[in-house]
Amino acid sequence: MNSPESGDRTERIEISGIQLAWDLQRGVCTFNGMPVAMMWLDSTLRAAVQALQAMVGTPRLLLALQGEGRLSVDDSWKVISQYPDFRQGFMAVANLAAVAGWGRWELVRYDPGNRECRFRATDTWEGLSQRSMGACWGSALLAGMLAGYCSKHFGVKCWADQTAFIADGAEYDEFLVRPSSPEIETELENVMAAHDAAHADMAVALARLRKEFAERQRTEEALRQANQQLQLLAANLHEAVLAYDMDRRLVFANSAVEKLTGYSIEDLRREHFICWISPVDQERMLAYWDKLFQGESYAEVEYRLVTRQGEKKWVAASWGPLLDGSGRQVGVQGSERDITDRKRVEAERARLLERLRQSQKLESLGRLAGGVAHDFNNWLTVINGFSRMLLDQVGQNDPLRDKLEQIHTSGERAAELTRQLLAFSSRQVVEPKPVSLNRLIDESRGMLGQLAGGAIEIGAELSAAPDEVMADPGRLHQVLMNLVANARDAMPAGGRLEISTATAELDAEAASVARVSPGPFVVLTVSDSGAGMSEEVRARIFEPFFTTKGQGKGTGLGLATVYGIVRQAGGWVEVRSAPGAGTTFRIGLPPRVAPGPC
Repeated sequence: MNSPESGDRTERIEISGIQLAWDLQRGVCTFNGMPVAMMWLDSTLRAAVQALQAMVGTPRLLLALQGEGRLSVDDSWKVISQYPDFRQGFMAVANLAAVAGWGRWELVRYDPGNRECRFRATDTWEGLSQRSMGACWGSALLAGMLAGYCSKHFGVKCWADQTAFIADGAEYDEFLVRPSSPEIETELENVMAAHDAAHADMAVALARLRKEFAERQRTEEALRQANQQLQLLAANLHEAVLAYDMDRRLVFANSAVEKLTGYSIEDLRREHFICWISPVDQERMLAYWDKLFQGESYAEVEYRLVTRQGEKKWVAASWGPLLDGSGRQVGVQGSERDITDRKRVEAERARLLERLRQSQKLESLGRLAGGVAHDFNNWLTVINGFSRMLLDQVGQNDPLRDKLEQIHTSGERAAELTRQLLAFSSRQVVEPKPVSLNRLIDESRGMLGQLAGGAIEIGAELSAAPDEVMADPGRLHQVLMNLVANARDAMPAGGRLEISTATAELDAEAASVARVSPGPFVVLTVSDSGAGMSEEVRARIFEPFFTTKGQGKGTGLGLATVYGIVRQAGGWVEVRSAPGAGTTFRIGLPPRVAPGPC
């Protein structure tokens, strides 16, 4: 506040760029030297005015405004008094009020006999934006001016009593102008007079207002900085962060949303969130979405997403209600992250575990079959030996010879079946030696062609890399023959059979599942263009006695034998097949290790 010696008894404060000044001698408030009603007050200024009004009291504020209005009519009265009719003068005032932004003023009743008039103000800027205030004080200022005009017109001091208040919910401000009472004039003089009490009231009010305004500025600055930090944090998050209001309109999204969905944030404001959800999950996610808006919180939910570019992703989402400061739900908020890689790893792990279970299952069956075959082979040795001895003792025309030959033939077939079981169970004695897969295939081409038949074309692509393995040549030949026979049966109408060799490196994870040591392997591949197999059939092809052929057309031991021979040689077997897409067998065998220097 300026010092008394300066002669300026005015307290000034700036709010939102607007100069607020109180003339402490006259008790009058002005803004930037303009009438109050010409100013559009923002939320900060409205709060400040409410604070002043609460500090000095509404009656004192209205008295000061009406008094200021009455004192300001002298110059304008020279113009208004030129109209012979008061109504015409009032219309001139109303036109000025409309231009100044004071709303639409209407003369409701004019009674010069009783020296009264009633007028209303509608569509005022204060009435539209300040309903929370106890009085629309711009209207009070203009009401004081009209009371001043009536005072000059009626020749007696008049006062404007306000009978309706927009600020209290009425549709208009209404004033009744009539001669004022001595009590009102005395109060007006007291307010307008420069006395110490008024000065103290104004000084205290302005000091408190200045302090509150400074604190509000600090709070707003702190909130602005906090908001900037939150915006920066959200922008740098790898997870997509979104928020929707209760009308399900997007109100916030960080840049990670664009990377996740392929949609720009502007696109997402126009689109429903269901646009990026895979059709297989839409019904489930819509139900989840509905419950969110009913206030329910959920743990993480997973769904499939299709980006705008058509890329498919797996997403993990965590959503919940968005609450305001009073705990009322105003929307939903959540975060989403891409878990496609995790899902891919989980699927691969499940596939490898299934292969491990299948390998263990086959190994158990092999041990069972081997035990049975070993005992059965001992009995067959006796049967075949005695039947051979009996055949040598009977003549060609002996009536028993035919029966003995049938016994011996059946025994030999049973012995062959037993040998396959023993090979499958790895219980047959083997003689491993260095074997070249390429040479084995070349030497077997003629026999393989006869086995496959003329309707099947055989192609071979043999690797130039070292291809020697340590294995029993006869058993490897049996593996090759069984695979070709299996391919032939899958192509009854003919087709193409491809045989190839190559080298491959098995990593630790794959080697663990295959139950072999990691490292290099020589790979034999046999592919056919036949009918292929379903996943259910493919899972059982190495089981002993499992066959899809008709009764009497297969023993179900061919592929089981292949599996047993390969496993005994320290190798692994992989099968890829699908209905209508043919079948590929890949057999990996450890390479021959060259002897070190002596």
